[in-house]
Amino acid sequence: MKGFPAISAYLDELNVTPTREPFTVYHGIDWKKLHNQSGFRMFLEMFTRKWDIEFGFPVPEELPGRDAIKPSSIASFQGIVGTHRGAYQKVGKTYNAMLNWAVENDIPLENLADWSVEFYLNDPCEVATSELETEVWIPMKA
Repeated sequence: MKGFPAISAYLDELNVTPTREPFTVYHGIDWKKLHNQSGFRMFLEMFTRKWDIEFGFPVPEELPGRDAIKPSSIASFQGIVGTHRGAYQKVGKTYNAMLNWAVENDIPLENLADWSVEFYLNDPCEVATSELETEVWIPMKA
């Protein structure tokens, strides 16, 4: 058992209810490089790169880890938040819109932290792909 199902089973064992939807954190992002690439090159970068990621569920308090499951936290931050609707594979369009918004609002891409968070607001087993919603966070550097 891997990924979200393993974490969910672990939380069930501890009788802990997540405080919100599951998430993925993507580390090591060069926003300026991504923004300057064409749509196809950006797509290739996003889907062929070996990502440094974390994934899990927010919980009310830090829990002990077990095996590959480790506690982590997301510090509070200022940043850009957007909501993507549709296939997960097309979330790059939302990232691009968010980066364009940053540029249009005089926020230098170099001021963005090198990570992002995606919260998966509904379940792909329960809604059509076109109805999937992903909340995307891009933090500013501290």
